[in-house]
Amino acid sequence: MANENKLSQWTKDFFVKESKYWLYLMNQRWQHAKIEAKQIAKILKQFGIQNGKILEIACGNGRICTNLAKQGFDVSGIDLSQDYIDDARIKATKKSLK
Repeated sequence: MANENKLSQWTKDFFVKESKYWLYLMNQRWQHAKIEAKQIAKILKQFGIQNGKILEIACGNGRICTNLAKQGFDVSGIDLSQDYIDDARIKATKKSLK
């Protein structure tokens, strides 16, 4: 149990308390997001999945979720950091997505 608490605290310190640093890096990755989401959709299509619901765990600020939603998937994302989720909502709204 003690190791679980250490891991949990480390994760919170690293990704939640210092979220501004990770958010900066995530925003840099947005330039590749459209291509990455297309590649994910291509892989899904190989398995016969061309639409439907997707849950992205640890979605960050939504760069993959947003781009998969633009391709017609019903996407939900969850993340430990409220800062990331808030940024994802702003970006999705700007792209006229829920």
